[in-house]
Amino acid sequence: MKPESRPASNVALSSIDIETDVLFADHPLQYSTAVATSLRQIPSIIPLTRDVAHTVDTEDAYAFIIPLHDDLVISEEPYLDKVLRKDQMLFVPYYTNLTLRTLSDDSTFLLFRFLPSIQLCAGHCPNSSQCGLDIDKRRRSVASDTQLISGTTFLHIHSPLDNWIQSVAAYVSQGCSTLSLYEYKLRELFYLLRHFYDRDEVDKFLEGYHCRNVGFRAFVYRHHLDCRNVEELAEILDMSLSTFKRTFKEEFNCPPLQWMHKQKAVYIYRDLIAKELTLTEMAEKYHFSSVSYLCAFCKKMLNASPMKISGQR
Repeated sequence: MKPESRPASNVALSSIDIETDVLFADHPLQYSTAVATSLRQIPSIIPLTRDVAHTVDTEDAYAFIIPLHDDLVISEEPYLDKVLRKDQMLFVPYYTNLTLRTLSDDSTFLLFRFLPSIQLCAGHCPNSSQCGLDIDKRRRSVASDTQLISGTTFLHIHSPLDNWIQSVAAYVSQGCSTLSLYEYKLRELFYLLRHFYDRDEVDKFLEGYHCRNVGFRAFVYRHHLDCRNVEELAEILDMSLSTFKRTFKEEFNCPPLQWMHKQKAVYIYRDLIAKELTLTEMAEKYHFSSVSYLCAFCKKMLNASPMKISGQR
């Protein structure tokens, strides 16, 4: 008996490099039954108390942060704090460092870390050009009052998303450690976002998401600290400066130099607070020709000298 043939997919795969996503089978028109490539670990429920904070550092992954009981205070130094209400969830993009606190005696939140995959967005992620699918070339203006400086964004939780959260929290609480189960739940979450939320609202929420860990946006995140200026970043990407600036503005909704300075300021601030490097070492690390230029940068971007910042704690 011949095996049952699979129905043709309604997603065009011809423009996707399927070999870069191990969730795809060897045959270009069939999906693999293998699961669990977006997750490195199962989601976790993190406890918080009034006096103890928790740091979330995403590095080369994404994360969802979902309060389970009370509001949370989200800090991204050196910028202003924001409140994540218990009826909201937070999307955290690449290379973001956040500190979470609670104002109640104790609280918990669900932390879901994951890697990008075409299986999640099904070719409908906001950065459609990164999918390899020419589905939607609309560009949106991002509302600044919904974002932290790094691009983390909030989404209001309503049914059936609330039911999804309760089911995942129950699995975690009961000790279920089957990674493939949570992989399917993650895919379900993206399905719920696509089908029960307005498209513009989801695009704004997932503005920093792209389904593949290659491409323009990922390259910028990985290499911007290695470059002294915009010209160097464009050069190692092998793009003309004008093309690079235009592409960057489309992807990040701001000029590249402005974005690079803000990102560098965040990393410098963390190093100053940590007090593990001398000013000379920091000037070399961040490509300043002298300590005096580092000091001038801090005064411009952080409104304080390095000595004043490092002496805050």
